Amino acid sequence: MKIYCKMEIGRGKTAIEDRVLIGSTVLAGGSYQAEAPDSDSPLCIAVADGVGGNSAGDVAAHIAVNSLLSFQLPEDIKAEELLQIIRDTNMHIIEESRRVSFLYNMATTLSGLCRVDRKWLLFHVGNTRVYTWSSPYLSQLTTDHSKARELRLMGMSDEEIERTGNATAITACLGNGDMVFAEALRVEDVTSEVAAAQMVLLTSDGVHEFIPREIFERSLQSANDIDLYLSQALSCARQNGSSDDLSIILVDLRC
Repeated sequence: MKIYCKMEIGRGKTAIEDRVLIGSTVLAGGSYQAEAPDSDSPLCIAVADGVGGNSAGDVAAHIAVNSLLSFQLPEDIKAEELLQIIRDTNMHIIEESRRVSFLYNMATTLSGLCRVDRKWLLFHVGNTRVYTWSSPYLSQLTTDHSKARELRLMGMSDEEIERTGNATAITACLGNGDMVFAEALRVEDVTSEVAAAQMVLLTSDGVHEFIPREIFERSLQSANDIDLYLSQALSCARQNGSSDDLSIILVDLRC
């Protein structure tokens, strides 16, 4: 199994608000490529996207992934225990935002996978995403916690949603000064879904909101050079109008 990542700061920004965790490595930009440890070792892969409308999104995202890094995951951790770890992290983000004025209401999304005891646990809150790909289909494991999704379920078209001005608003996250925003947080066993997949893909919204699903599916079919593929994906998002931070992680399960 090989893991690849590429990140890019948003246009006109002075600091990237995304954070990526791969094993024992925290990334805040650039590229990454490595062999994953053997299947008996705990492994955590995550992407956190600091909420740009609030202050210190980068700090919130860093706390989120760093808490998973600093906590020594037992090999037999249960979904309920991982859920509690992330809830404790949420409380820490809230407490820090109340204690330090320039961190007021800082918030972040968090999505990822933990491999423990030969199981894969999915955790998710916000609008970062986790997908599996099994040729030729891409399947989204996460559900967006977003205003756009709520409006879409009400029957509104993408054009109508865009006109509301709420297309990018999220409805759940870690932090934001109140425990209620993390109530949508979920941890679930997705071992069977990952076992059936050839690849796993994690993205921040700056990527997936600007690349149509069918482009992802079709391009993965011919992705022989994964590093080049990730570079092309970021370029595609930019060409389609994304000015946000970009983060994309690909786990190649075929290796």
